[in-house]
Amino acid sequence: MKQLYFDTNIFIYFSNRDSTYYAETQLLLQYCQDNDIRIVTSCETIQEIIHYCQRIKQVQKGILMSNLVIQTVDKMFTVNQNTVELYLDLIQDFPTVPSRDILHGATCILNGNLDMITYDKHLLQLGRIRAQKPESFIKH
Repeated sequence: MKQLYFDTNIFIYFSNRDSTYYAETQLLLQYCQDNDIRIVTSCETIQEIIHYCQRIKQVQKGILMSNLVIQTVDKMFTVNQNTVELYLDLIQDFPTVPSRDILHGATCILNGNLDMITYDKHLLQLGRIRAQKPESFIKH
């Protein structure tokens, strides 16, 4: 069964009806369900959601969103020593890409070079990580 790695922004957008990308992310979820595609992410996703919601002073919303992630994913990868070692290698190759994005990329590479779904322009431009927007993935 195919696995698809969701970046944090996908979870933020599909849990917010006011988001510009709400409809696209809802279609992505439905597509994954209809095509038996397992949704995976990293424990880093939960940390990013809580961090984001703390910044906008909506911690309860972050907890709700995090619980939605837990209910949605088929698997949540942990960050271990191997992930950190690859992350440190990647950050040397891509020193201007945000640290959290490199950590997601390392997780994808170490867990079978997974396809990543994201709206993050930094990740979309990295050659070592197969990243694409939801609408591009659905079209293929």
